[in-house]
Amino acid sequence: MFRTSHLLVAAGLASGMFAAPIWGADVTWTNGAGDSDWFNTGNWSSGNLPGSGDRVLVYQGTSELSPLVIDNVNAPAVATNGESLIGRSGQGSGYVAVYTDLQLANARLGDGSFTGQIVQHSGTVSVTGTLLLAWNTQSTGIYDMKGGTLNVANLVVSREGTGQFVQSEGQVNITSRLTIASEPNNVMGSYTISGNPLTSKLVVNEVRIGEDANATFNQLGGAVESAGAFVLAWNPGATANYNISGGTLAAKGLQIRAGTGSINQTDGDITLSDHLRLGSENNATGSYTISGGSLSIPSTGHHLYAGSKAGVNSTIHIRGDATVTIGGDIHLHENETAGDVRFIVEGGLATIQVGNRYLQRYDSVLEARLDATGLSTIVSLGNADFREDSILDVKALPGAQPGTYTLMTWQGSLVNSSLRFADTVNTDLWSFNLDPVSKTLTITYVPEPATVSMLGLGSLLVLRRRRGPVC
Repeated sequence: MFRTSHLLVAAGLASGMFAAPIWGADVTWTNGAGDSDWFNTGNWSSGNLPGSGDRVLVYQGTSELSPLVIDNVNAPAVATNGESLIGRSGQGSGYVAVYTDLQLANARLGDGSFTGQIVQHSGTVSVTGTLLLAWNTQSTGIYDMKGGTLNVANLVVSREGTGQFVQSEGQVNITSRLTIASEPNNVMGSYTISGNPLTSKLVVNEVRIGEDANATFNQLGGAVESAGAFVLAWNPGATANYNISGGTLAAKGLQIRAGTGSINQTDGDITLSDHLRLGSENNATGSYTISGGSLSIPSTGHHLYAGSKAGVNSTIHIRGDATVTIGGDIHLHENETAGDVRFIVEGGLATIQVGNRYLQRYDSVLEARLDATGLSTIVSLGNADFREDSILDVKALPGAQPGTYTLMTWQGSLVNSSLRFADTVNTDLWSFNLDPVSKTLTITYVPEPATVSMLGLGSLLVLRRRRGPVC
């Protein structure tokens, strides 16, 4: 029995990504022969296979367990010049399973209140123009990529409805753009990629996660290669999340643009050949939390920017055993009128290196969170520059031990030293030293005696949990 899938091929998308088509007759799937075979002429309303310029409609005679099946090694299924709708408004849902080659001009999955789904097991699906999932708010469009190759100019995952693209194997080649959630009325769009990076790949020219609405990109594995920018929250009002727990991302740049975006990395490797920007338009909110895996910007000419425009709120939070290597600069609060800008270092297991300089200013915050593993050191191969009203915040998390910790070292010069504690810091417990001779920034934590006792008790409890009860 074939796995479920529904395919929706649509041309002339009102999104404006390509011109409206001119088609001939409607050719509707009926499954009149009862064998679910695309290549059986008895399964089509015209008594012939879809031809050049026909509009292909799949909304009856299929189900999730009995999809229309494309499985013919001798010839591809072709619907290259007309409009194809899998799942049609006012009619019904459509399901297609692909095992061999399929050629389409434009495709729409999910229309009206109905579902359109393709499950691609193997073969090559080639779409000239746009493949669109979930046309309007009540529709659902699903593309389940289990193998083979998908070639398409533009892929839109959710125009207004619920769009899901799931890739566990195979290769997706997008020559223009991947857009997730393209319209303000969007319900939710998501793209999930998993699998071995050698056999599960997404190769794309440009990525917009959350162009105008809510979108998520989940990377559990696989390899993502973006020749252009990988952008979250393209317009104001958009909300976008990029979650990576495995695999690799290689992109020209990574940015949270104008809306609200978050990057959450627990594993996997991200390599950028351009800047990382956490809020590149006014009033954006961008956060990047990395607790495992690696972030690398190899070039000395490319930087990490946080707080680069007016009203922007930016946070980068490094913890766990993450490795962060910035070839150029770290810029905190590049714009004087930016909002809350924070660079947080938590625990002592991370590796953090900046190639040119660390630059902080305009009330931006460098926050050190001390825990039982200690505190990681930011290593600058160039200068350290603490300009106008740079703030240092400190916190002791459970298990933190008294002592002096090195938060930063630099090999160049201490250009400016306008660094001060946050107003909330208890200076009876904390102190810091910005030393231009040893080229270090150290913090010292000396808790009160009662706190020290509690820390000792906390450490004992941790030890007992690890070793079992003490008899």
